[in-house]
Amino acid sequence: MTRYSQTDSNINCGEPPGYAMHFFRSIKPGESDMPWTGMIFGITISGIWYWCTDQVIVQRTLSSKNMVHAKAGCVLAAMIKFLPLFILVFPGMGSRVLYTDKVACVVPKECKKYCGSETGCTNTAYVELVLNLLPTGLSGLMLAVMMAALMSSLTSIFNSSSTIFAIDIWTRIRKKATDVELLIVGRVFVLAMVVVSVIWIPVIQNSANSQLFVYIQSISSFLSPPICAIYLLAIFWPRTNEPGAFWGLIVGLIIGLTRFVLEYAFVVPGCGDEDQDKRPEWIKIIVGNVHYLHFGCILFLIVLAVTVAVSLLTEPIPEKCLHRLTYSTRHSQEVRVSIREWRNEKDSIDKVHLEPTPDKNSNSKASVHSSNMQELPAWRRCINCLCGVSTQNISVSQENPADEETPEERAKKAAEFLEERKPWTNVVDGMAIFVMTIAGFLWGFYA
Repeated sequence: MTRYSQTDSNINCGEPPGYAMHFFRSIKPGESDMPWTGMIFGITISGIWYWCTDQVIVQRTLSSKNMVHAKAGCVLAAMIKFLPLFILVFPGMGSRVLYTDKVACVVPKECKKYCGSETGCTNTAYVELVLNLLPTGLSGLMLAVMMAALMSSLTSIFNSSSTIFAIDIWTRIRKKATDVELLIVGRVFVLAMVVVSVIWIPVIQNSANSQLFVYIQSISSFLSPPICAIYLLAIFWPRTNEPGAFWGLIVGLIIGLTRFVLEYAFVVPGCGDEDQDKRPEWIKIIVGNVHYLHFGCILFLIVLAVTVAVSLLTEPIPEKCLHRLTYSTRHSQEVRVSIREWRNEKDSIDKVHLEPTPDKNSNSKASVHSSNMQELPAWRRCINCLCGVSTQNISVSQENPADEETPEERAKKAAEFLEERKPWTNVVDGMAIFVMTIAGFLWGFYA
């Protein structure tokens, strides 16, 4: 029989709930931690945001050779996602049985002694298994693998965030920023992100729920539904425009941040301390009784409504600016006019540049290379080396206009990129159906 840790007020706090081995759980507030409606609809919204729009995933997909390779990579990732149930969840359940007083602790003082967090030590379950069950050499190898995976994920996130900040935000502040400046700004922003991450660790440790996975899912449900809603509307509804997307994101961000503040400003009391719940009644109703996955669904619908309403009340984007940007026009071979050039055309600017939009930093490259022609001092070369800036003299080659493709040729090539060659496209489609079948079986088996 499993030994359960002692508690001050309720001996049952350490026992796993009756629904622990089931996926489909009650939607009634307080009866389960993961309602089945939230598992199906709420996590789907967060999943679309992560797998379709997150920079970390998108930059990997864009590196594929063609569409078949991109789809095959996604299918392979879906297959690998089956493994955490067997290599993470089930071993974690075993760790809870083997190390009851540590992993399953519920007494705040005891948890503080074991892992430094008063809300629980469930995040140490896998580490306990690696350190205590594996041989010395193998445990070191596993820790090295875990650290390598962690560092890989962190570097991808930091690289994506620094790129977004440098390209999308800093260029609005400094419109004539050089490549070197953008590179340095990106590196400094990574350093700032590291500092913020370290400062945020105590917030995670002292959150009401000690499970890191639950914390990540709750934050995603607060912030990702607006992005998912805008993404789906932009892909499938050509009437979506910039004002609609902007105000949809703003309203969604305000509502999501409000829920985030209320969630962590009024902490839910721990097991056995229900009588000490000092939260206002309205907090218990709108926060306690609305699961964060259900909140994600509600926020998704609100952003959809706001975006549709604002888009219908404002000027639409012309069709000539939407070729190959929506699902219905993905195979179009028409030349697409950028929205910037369309606006210039509206402002009676004579010259209209067709896609793609010229690189706004193209003029700055010449100045950067010309400045490199001069000998730099030693301290400047050291800084450039740390920032990854080449100090070699590079001559700027003049492009031959005769070798450039016409806009029509570029449009045709972009449309042809979506063409998939058989039989590999059939193989990828078959594997996708196989993955969905296995997923449905696992849902039904553990329902």
